[in-house]
Formats: sequence, structure tokens, C-alpha cells
Amino acid sequence: MSGPLMEFTSRIAGRNAKVAIYEDRIEWGRSGWHPPGGATAAVLTGGTSLLLPGKRRDTNMIPIRQIQGVTTHRAGMRFTVVKVATAADVVEFHVSKAQAEEAKATITRLMLGESMPTAAPGSAASASVADELAKLAKLRDSGALTEEEFATQKAKLLGS
Repeated sequence: MSGPLMEFTSRIAGRNAKVAIYEDRIEWGRSGWHPPGGATAAVLTGGTSLLLPGKRRDTNMIPIRQIQGVTTHRAGMRFTVVKVATAADVVEFHVSKAQAEEAKATITRLMLGESMPTAAPGSAASASVADELAKLAKLRDSGALTEEEFATQKAKLLGS
């Protein structure tokens, strides 16, 4: 398995997280301190459990094939939000504008399958082009691609 195409630190659900975009998935992890056994254990032990080391690492992953759309919008003066939508959830990554544009472009490229090898000649190739056109139309209809981006990608696929 190859390394990440892009890595950055983001604010997710109020905490910093390390985010990595791979060819087949987006992964992020958040670390945090918590007392072993949680707050209940701290109360029951009179605070003794607070002296014990406790560290938690939450990790999450979204397969690229499950992503239905990716959008960006400004969130104040310092951050741009990259929203990654799946059928079940929307995850927001708060990053700088430059990182947001790069992340959106990378994820969109992966959704379109541009990093995959080209199809073999023959009927499989024409079916693949039809599939890619359908994916492009779906991305355009969902708002992940503008009409101009759709036309550019369509021209690339059709070789015109």
C-alpha cells in the first residue's frame, strides 16, 4: 500500500486531528487525555484514578468509493471547511484555504477514478467511459462539480 497523497491537521468536532488522504480512503485520528475508567471512576476513587496515565486515540476512515460529494466554504477569517458527504454522514475538516482547495481537488480526482489505470481497449473501454460519464454527471448534479469542471472532464474522457 502506498503512502498518503496529502496530509494535514484539521479541526474536527472541536479537536485537532491528523488527516491523511490515500488513493482508496480518507483517515483521521484524534488523540486526547482521559482518566482510565472515565469521570465515573474518578468520582468513585476520590480522584485517585486521575493520577493514572490515560490516553485515547480515536481513528476514523471513509472509503473513497462511499463519498458522494465534496464541497468547500469559508468559516471565518482563518479557516475554510471541506465537507465530505457520504450516504450516512457529513464530515467537516477545518483547514486553511490553500489546503481546502488542494484537498477538494484531490478527493474529486479520486472520486472520478483518475488515479486508476486506464481501461483495456475494446468494449470494456467504452463501458468504462460510459461509467465515468455517469459518475461525472452525478457529481455535477450533486454540486461537487461546476458545469465548467464537468465539461472539462467530459472532454478529457471523450478525447476531444
